[in-house]
Amino acid sequence: MLKIARKLLAFLERRDQIVLAALMIPMLFASALEILSIGAVLPLAQIALGESKEEHFFTAYLPNWAQSDLIVFFAIGFAALFIGKNLFILFVTYLISRFTLTRQAAFQQRMFRLYINRGYEFHLQRNTAELIRDLSNGIGTAFEGIRLSMVLTMDMLLAIASCTLLLVLEPVVTLIITAALVTLAFSFYFIFAPLLQKWGRAAYGVEAGVIRVINHAFGAVKTIKVQNCEDYFFKEFREQTNHFAVLMTRSVTANQSPRFAIETLVVIGLLTAFAVLFNTQSNFDDVIAKASLFGMAALRLMPSMNRILSGLVEIRHRTALVESIYTDMLDANIEVTQRGAESKSVAPPFNHEITLSDVDFEYAANGNNIRVLQGFNLSLQKGKSVGIVGPSGGGKSTIIDLISCILRPTRGQLLIDGADVTPFIAGWREKIGYVPQHIYLTDDTLRRNIAFGIDDGKIDEARVTTAVQMAGLETFVATLKQGLDTTVGEGGARLSGGQRQRIGIARALYRDPEVLIFDEATSSLDNETEQAISEAIGHLSQSKTVIIVAHRLSTVKACSRLIFIREGAIAGEGTWDQLITENADFEKFATTENFHTLPGSHFN
Repeated sequence: MLKIARKLLAFLERRDQIVLAALMIPMLFASALEILSIGAVLPLAQIALGESKEEHFFTAYLPNWAQSDLIVFFAIGFAALFIGKNLFILFVTYLISRFTLTRQAAFQQRMFRLYINRGYEFHLQRNTAELIRDLSNGIGTAFEGIRLSMVLTMDMLLAIASCTLLLVLEPVVTLIITAALVTLAFSFYFIFAPLLQKWGRAAYGVEAGVIRVINHAFGAVKTIKVQNCEDYFFKEFREQTNHFAVLMTRSVTANQSPRFAIETLVVIGLLTAFAVLFNTQSNFDDVIAKASLFGMAALRLMPSMNRILSGLVEIRHRTALVESIYTDMLDANIEVTQRGAESKSVAPPFNHEITLSDVDFEYAANGNNIRVLQGFNLSLQKGKSVGIVGPSGGGKSTIIDLISCILRPTRGQLLIDGADVTPFIAGWREKIGYVPQHIYLTDDTLRRNIAFGIDDGKIDEARVTTAVQMAGLETFVATLKQGLDTTVGEGGARLSGGQRQRIGIARALYRDPEVLIFDEATSSLDNETEQAISEAIGHLSQSKTVIIVAHRLSTVKACSRLIFIREGAIAGEGTWDQLITENADFEKFATTENFHTLPGSHFN
């Protein structure tokens, strides 16, 4: 329990932990009010029963008023105290909720930034469904644990205050009832808490499974429709949600059970207290007055005890979730510390060449380190068009990811005109335009998809127009009634493959990059569209340094230089004609691909 509490506290900044500690002050004041409100029952009952003022401490110092006047005075005072106490407790509850929810929002923002800033390797290894679960429901559930802990603390203080008052007045009866309640609480906690932790861990995994099925189903809805496999995904969704429902049913039932046990025990305790008082007190009116006090205390203790016990097991139920988010937070902070802050300074001018110098790269997969590159060296000249080709799994995309600094070398350096890129990674990325195989388009306007990630007020219309022209989108945009304000649909569903690809090129060009990288950017297109895109790339190579990774050799045939990659090493380089005539491995590869006879655009 304390271990979970420490991890929850780690989600708060230092100043927030101080605010959390300061909230103990109003909680303690609420406890004092609780003692007064419960204790006021005894003199009210004694006055109502007409006991002598000299007989009891509570009534000895009352003014010499008529009994009816004293009853009215105490009744009004008791009502005012009780209303004021409840209003103050409500105010403390508001402070707790406001603190928890504002800190939850701040932590969600913090974790989102940490996740989005983590290295590409992290995102390759983590399922998106897990990140969505943690950022949406997960963090909210974890911070509900903080709120529960604070409410739990206040309820404990209120319970201690009530028990202290009863202990002073009737120690024996109070000790018996308290011992029974504590025994019940510990028994319930040690029996059900491990089960709830187990069910919570399972539910945590299943929740990610539900999101994963949803992502798969709606991400491949076109394929699902064509292949009539809706029932398969529905079956997966049904299994996951049914499993989640079973786990949550167990948890909710276990969480509700202490209320019935506590209510039963409190009723038995009250009857026991009444019996003990009746047999030990000679004055029946005194029995009634003290029984009223115990009744009032029970009225306050029952919900508090229920919340305390439910809160304890509910926090245990959140163990897996808290541990996962806590681990992510620590790992992200360690990664930031190890890599250091990426400089936002402007990168030095790129005038001559990009160099991968003696680079090793390996990645983790299923607990094993897989080496992709070893002692790899490559130089790319500014103003040239370079095609990188080779069999799948040879390391082509890894080379592109290293050049664009999405991945970092395990060993070796990326050099720009001989200077290590590490101190100005952010500045170097600003010089790069990247066009992937699958263009991600948001369900937004064409303009916002081209000026991707830029606030409306900062969008440069001249740059948008230039990007549209250079990507060959002018004719298409002219056919749209709303022009650049046309919404493209989720994932660009209302566009053809070629149109999506051209928007991807326009997006890369909007930032006026010096280096354009095309990573399998034409592999999913038909021959005619691929030829048109290749021609557009050919025109761009006249003013940009263009790097193309392609399976379709027709896309790179006219590049000024081809680099043939096999098994993480350069197996040949030169022009198309040089490689096809002088490199037997490349000639075999090109023949296998069956594309070397296709015409291509003419690049620099």
